[in-house]
Amino acid sequence: MLEIKIEGLGEIQDVLKRFPAEIKTAVQRVLEYETVQIAERARQLAPVRTGALRASIYTVTRDFLSVALGAAVYYAGFVEYGTRKMAARPYLRPAIEEKRQELLEKTGEAIASAFSQL
Repeated sequence: MLEIKIEGLGEIQDVLKRFPAEIKTAVQRVLEYETVQIAERARQLAPVRTGALRASIYTVTRDFLSVALGAAVYYAGFVEYGTRKMAARPYLRPAIEEKRQELLEKTGEAIASAFSQL
């Protein structure tokens, strides 16, 4: 199993935890939606031999501002990072990188919209 975890969000989580529930809900909703979009893009980028890798890509909400994105087949990490006998064929990291700016923008929009409705 391979999971991608973004570190350093603790401070952001601490700040957002003090916000009103409406804002926290809006941010969490955007995060979950955008993570599903990233997973879909990773499925498009994943190399296909049998389709098992593509089918094993998942997202799971762990906690507030904590969503896991990964692939469940045992060889997922070998494909993403390569081995000494096989070149890397990344699919998760490029999907995250492609969608990162959109995630940040939509999160900002969600916060602004939620504040305007308070």
